[in-house]
Amino acid sequence: MPHRWLFIKQASRLGSLSLKSHMQVPDADIPQAMKGYIATAYEKGYFKGFEQDGKLCFRPDQPITRSEAAVVLSNMIGYAKLRVSETFADSDSIPAWASEAFDSLHSLGILDSRDGKLTPNAQLTRADVAVLLSKTRQVIGQ
Repeated sequence: MPHRWLFIKQASRLGSLSLKSHMQVPDADIPQAMKGYIATAYEKGYFKGFEQDGKLCFRPDQPITRSEAAVVLSNMIGYAKLRVSETFADSDSIPAWASEAFDSLHSLGILDSRDGKLTPNAQLTRADVAVLLSKTRQVIGQ
């Protein structure tokens, strides 16, 4: 299962994610070589992080879920506001913070349903990441 930091690194290749962040990343769990990617992605609003013990954390070593990946990709390509009214068997399990991203990416053909479900809490496999990034490249013309 790909970890969050690896997904950010791979997704950053979709655009020109500069590593010239002026932000200090205090999360000791983030590998030093990844701190520039994470800080820049955070500054650009691709993800918000997690509050833990009064500190902002990224939890880099946790596997990334479809919901998290959907939000990052949708924010990166700028299609977060595209809305559709399609209903899925598991629509109720989509976190509120990810619903626009799921709508957008599904309507663009980037995020597929599986047997009528979006499986928002499923962890992505390497194959899932490859498919998501490939479809995103097609949509943005890379």
